[in-house]
Amino acid sequence: KLSRRIMAAPIRILIDGYNLLHQWRDLAPQAPRHTEEAREALISALVQYGDWTEVPITVGFDGTGGRASRAQSEKRHDLEVVFSPKGETADSVIERVTHLLQPYGSPLVVTDDSMQRHTIVALGGATVGCHIFIAQVEEILNRATDAIRWHNSHTQGSFNQPKKKKRRR
Repeated sequence: KLSRRIMAAPIRILIDGYNLLHQWRDLAPQAPRHTEEAREALISALVQYGDWTEVPITVGFDGTGGRASRAQSEKRHDLEVVFSPKGETADSVIERVTHLLQPYGSPLVVTDDSMQRHTIVALGGATVGCHIFIAQVEEILNRATDAIRWHNSHTQGSFNQPKKKKRRR
């Protein structure tokens, strides 16, 4: 369960990207976890989740897993993708960002790394495990899909239809 402390919307969700990918086996199941294909599947799911929840997200990956030519960070919608610099881990980047965000509110960090979770809480952030976050993302995306299907089924045929003339009696 999520603690009461994080029930309020976080100012930003910070995600340990590879940690989450290792736990989310149904996402890009044929792709090894450290490949660009798996990262892109995760990024796509997070963009959709972020669009529906309207909470900005930063997903951090260890720089050694990214292409050597890849920029250190890129922005997609309200999702920021960050690769840690050489010699630094995504964990340390997430911890630094958690500290920097404190004047603005509490970020939510998604990780199963118990040491990082303790550090984040000590820095004033909140944490949630990967399996809980995955379940939440899947629930939101399923609801979104259902809402779109319902909308489409109820508006189908309502466009480009000639208006019926009223009968005079």
